[in-house]
This record gives sequence, C-alpha cells and structure tokens, in this order.
Amino acid sequence: MSLAAKKGDPVGPRELQVLRELADGSMQAEVADRLNISMSTVRNTLYNVYLKLGVHSLIEAYYVLGWIKFEETP
Repeated sequence: MSLAAKKGDPVGPRELQVLRELADGSMQAEVADRLNISMSTVRNTLYNVYLKLGVHSLIEAYYVLGWIKFEETP
C-alpha cells in the first residue's frame, strides 16, 4: 500500500490549515511556529497539496480551491 499523495486525492483539514495560514500572509517559518510543526513538514504539506491538486504554485492551488478568481480581460 502506498501512502504517497496523488492527483485527485482530497486535501485534508491540516493541509487546508497550512494553506489558509499562507493565504493570510504568513511566511512558512511563521506557519511552522504557529502550528507547532517543522519547516520540513510545511514544505512536505505544500508538496502533497500540489500533487493532489495537480498544480505548481500557491496561486494555482488557491484558484483550484476556488479561493481566488481571475477575470478575463477583453
């Protein structure tokens, strides 16, 4: 049995918590301190979220989750 994250897996509550902290403007080190986790855990969490959502950045993750919208210009 593989525990590796893969595209389409649901994003968990703790992963969403890390994303929300970052969306609120916190730096990764601040998130680690606030959530009492290591910087490595923050980075691994982001990596897993990117895999699950099939994205390559926080902005893309926020878009896929519906947290931001982009308007097309004419």
